[in-house]
Amino acid sequence: EGGELFQKVMDLPLKYRTVTALYYFEDMSTGEIAEILRVKENLVRTWLYRARKLLQESLSRGGAYGEPEVGQTFKNS
Repeated sequence: EGGELFQKVMDLPLKYRTVTALYYFEDMSTGEIAEILRVKENLVRTWLYRARKLLQESLSRGGAYGEPEVGQTFKNS
């Protein structure tokens, strides 16, 4: 299941994929990400929120166009 989640993160639009990877996989703070990307911290938070929503929708569908799989969830950290 971890591999599936990683693949779904990699399928996100670039800005969402970037902030998600830095936040969850590199354990960076939203402030650090904002500094690196030269954007406001609130924008990083917005992109993370939208990325989580897209991931939730994708996982609940069981994929881009598939049927939902039983017990599939995505927890916000």
